[in-house]
Parts: sequence; structure tokens; C-alpha cells
Amino acid sequence: MKLTLGLTNREQQLVVLIGKGLTNKEIACQLQLAEQTVRNHVHRMLRKVGANNRLAVVELCRMQGCPFRSALVSCSKFKPSTNCIRHIDFSSQ
Repeated sequence: MKLTLGLTNREQQLVVLIGKGLTNKEIACQLQLAEQTVRNHVHRMLRKVGANNRLAVVELCRMQGCPFRSALVSCSKFKPSTNCIRHIDFSSQ
């Protein structure tokens, strides 16, 4: 098994962002992709590594020691546009 589990550079970026808790929509916005494109990448990642869900991919990569940590630096430069900011309603709390 390769250290990167056969994931493409883009899929490795997605692993980092999923690990940060971002939704498909938030990832799409940050990487300037269509949400369906992100879904397609996630689906391919699940099939490649044999995981049942997206968090299992993150955990598997962490357990295998995949060298994606450097992707945190490159992904951190992405700032969501105003259209991407999640609006939280605190009035119901």
C-alpha cells in the first residue's frame, strides 16, 4: 500500500479539508469547484481506499501516516468568499 493510498493531489487536499470538518459545499467554495465535483472526488476516494464514509478516509490516512500535513499549509491560503460563509442563527439558543 502506498503512503498516499493512491490518492491524487486534489483528493489529498480534500482529505485535509474533510478532516477540518468542512462540508462538500464549503470545500467546493474554497477550492472554487462545483459541489458535484467535490462529491465525485469524495466518491472516488471512498472506492480507492475501501472506506464506508468520508471520515473513515481521513482516519485511514492518519493511521497510515499519509504525508498530507503539508497540504494544510497550501489549503490554509484559501479564504471563503462572502457567499461561502456559514450563517449561524443564535436566536434559537
